[in-house]
Amino acid sequence: MITVLVDRVIGLMALFVLALAVMGLFHQQVLANPALRVFALFAGGGLVVMVLIVVLSSWPGSANKTPRLLAILERLPKYDVIKRLVDACRLYARRPAVLVKTMLLSLGVHIVVILSIVCIGRGMNVVTDNGFFDYFLYLPIINSIAAVPVSIAGLGVREGLYSMMFGQVGVAQSVAVAMSLFGYFAILFWSLVGSIFFLTHRKELPPARDIVDGTAAT
Repeated sequence: MITVLVDRVIGLMALFVLALAVMGLFHQQVLANPALRVFALFAGGGLVVMVLIVVLSSWPGSANKTPRLLAILERLPKYDVIKRLVDACRLYARRPAVLVKTMLLSLGVHIVVILSIVCIGRGMNVVTDNGFFDYFLYLPIINSIAAVPVSIAGLGVREGLYSMMFGQVGVAQSVAVAMSLFGYFAILFWSLVGSIFFLTHRKELPPARDIVDGTAAT
C-alpha cells in the first residue's frame, strides 16, 4: 500500500510538471485567462509543497533529532502508516536513478492518456479553436485537479472541468462530458485488464525493496 502511495505522489508531481511545462509553452494564452492563471499558481505551489515533503521525509533522522517534533508526530492518527511512508521515501531517495526513471515513466503515461483523449475527440468529430494544441493545454490541468481526492476517481469534477475548459474553445457541453466519460471508461477497461495480469502473476513479482536495491532476480 505504501509503495502505491509513493507511486501516486510521484505521478501527481509528474502531472504538475507536465501541466506547468505546457502552460509555459502557451504562456500568452494562460496570462489572458484568469482561471488558467489561478491554476498555474495552484500547480506551482502544489509541486513546491510536494517536493519539500519528499525532501524532508527523505532526510535521515530529521524527526529523531528533534524529540518534541517526534512526540507530536507519534500522536498523529495513523502514525504507523506515516512512518512507513517516510521509510519508503528514504528508500527511494537512496536510489535517485529509480526516482528519475519513475518520473519519466509517469510523464510517458500522462502523455499517452492525453493522446488517447485526442483519438476519442477525433472519433467524435470534436473540433476546437486551436486543434491538437488545446488538448495538451487543457488536459494536464483537468487531470491534475481530478487527481486530487475530492470525489471517487474524480467523477463529476473531471466532467465539469471538461465542460468548462473545452467549452471555451467551441465544444458543446454534452460533447465535452461524453468525451470525458469515454476517456474514463477506456482507462477503466485497460485497468481491469491489467488487474487480471496482476492477480495471475503477482507471486512472480519481487518485493519493491528488492527492485529498488537492484537485487531482484532477472
